[in-house]
Amino acid sequence: MDPNKSFRGETPEPNAFSLVEKSRQFLNRLQGFAGRPWYFPFLGFLAALDFYIFIVPTDALLVSSVLLRPKKWVSAFVWVGLGSALGAVTLAAALQLGFFTIPDSETWVWLKEFFNHYGSVALGLIALSPLAQFPVVVLAALSGMPLGELFLICLVGRWIKSAVFAYIASRAPELLFRIPFLRKELEVLGLSSELATPAESG
Repeated sequence: MDPNKSFRGETPEPNAFSLVEKSRQFLNRLQGFAGRPWYFPFLGFLAALDFYIFIVPTDALLVSSVLLRPKKWVSAFVWVGLGSALGAVTLAAALQLGFFTIPDSETWVWLKEFFNHYGSVALGLIALSPLAQFPVVVLAALSGMPLGELFLICLVGRWIKSAVFAYIASRAPELLFRIPFLRKELEVLGLSSELATPAESG
């Protein structure tokens, strides 16, 4: 059964309903606190947590939060980008400290060699894109990339990407609904292009 049925108003099976629907309800409830001073730092925390639980629609939360407080678009992208970079570096640190291991193989040796030469470029391109950072962060960490370098690459890349999304959301949010993956995430939060109008001027 498609768990997205719960977001389309259909009745999902109980096991699909549980996690997906509860997550949606929590995120929708959270946005009721968008006017609180801790709200955007907490979005940053969720962006970091996404490296470990994989269910946080970070880009959609960023966009929908800017729709609620368009004048706070800078705070929104700064906190989300910072949280994402902190999530990446804590995951990388855990890997480099040996909490997780990957057995040696021919493929792994090739990947480590690739990241020794092109890891910074690959990580930077992924950080700039809407693609998930998790696999590349894992590979970069296990290939020995310094944590400071990894953090800065992720921070700058995610700040640029988040700034673009946040700025467009504060000025012309309907454009973001033309991006298929983002439209799907926003629909999960109950937003459609018809509702993409900033809620306030502050």
